[in-house]
Amino acid sequence: MEQPMKMLTRLLLTSMLLLSVFATLVWAYEPANPPEPSYIVPSDTPATVVDGAYGEWNLAEDGTGDFFANMYNAGRPDPAWPGYALMSKLYLRYACDSGMLYALVLAEDGYVPLPWAEDAWIKIYDLGNNTLVDGDDANNPDPPPDFDWVYVNEQLRGYEAAFALAEATYTGLEAHIQIVEPNGGDGATSSTGKDGINLVIECRPTAVELSSFNARISRGEVTLNWMTTAESDNAGFNVYRARSENSPWLKVNENLIGAQGQAGEGASYSFVDRPGYGAFYYKLENMNHEGESSFHRLVKVLVTPAFRRPVRRPMMPGQ
Repeated sequence: MEQPMKMLTRLLLTSMLLLSVFATLVWAYEPANPPEPSYIVPSDTPATVVDGAYGEWNLAEDGTGDFFANMYNAGRPDPAWPGYALMSKLYLRYACDSGMLYALVLAEDGYVPLPWAEDAWIKIYDLGNNTLVDGDDANNPDPPPDFDWVYVNEQLRGYEAAFALAEATYTGLEAHIQIVEPNGGDGATSSTGKDGINLVIECRPTAVELSSFNARISRGEVTLNWMTTAESDNAGFNVYRARSENSPWLKVNENLIGAQGQAGEGASYSFVDRPGYGAFYYKLENMNHEGESSFHRLVKVLVTPAFRRPVRRPMMPGQ
């Protein structure tokens, strides 16, 4: 009886091992949905300049920002690997009017990039093995490719870069930087992966042409007003609020603000919010009838308590 039980146990362990290997292979080779960069609408988005300052970038990772992909030690995203570490992140923007792809690479807290020009680069293997931009392009005059190191409080944090890229579907984008680990050492590669990741660039016609977006403050209320000059396939708008450009955004309208404009004719809109006191940022999202959305310009407000003049009582005789 003991021998059959041992054989059954071995069979079960072997089956579990094979299932685990199969699941790992599926996880490793299953094609992901091709991700897209965020798209720059010139009239609605702060200009992107490769200058080593990244204040115009939106670092949100909830789908409303410029986040594109994580960058791991040796480009290996497998948590089971002993050297697994999330070291840096890649952010992408695409300017449809100029055909320029902008990239921002920032190290995670605790990791320090090395200013090695030959190890800071971006490739798309569909286009060959040559770098499309690297540290040797630093401070190039126009036209790009262009590159600049990013410093925060005199500490190297990453790099900004830009290069011309046509609208297309690519399989094989890799962003690369050399980083010193928290425990020191000679440095380690931080990458999106040696096999590259997918990239889709598809500029769609803007459904809404926004002519203005502003805010008026009165007695703790923020009244947001915006106007459109044309609307195509627009279902309506959502209003988002945040404490800063890079903090989490909260949708403040309960129901979609229905569209009033048409393809050749815009409309005026208004929305009232009561956020409390302090500085706030607002932005607009328009939704089409297929559930796709695009975001529009930011507006910043400062809500302060109303100032009340002190009441002066008349002086009585003898006082």
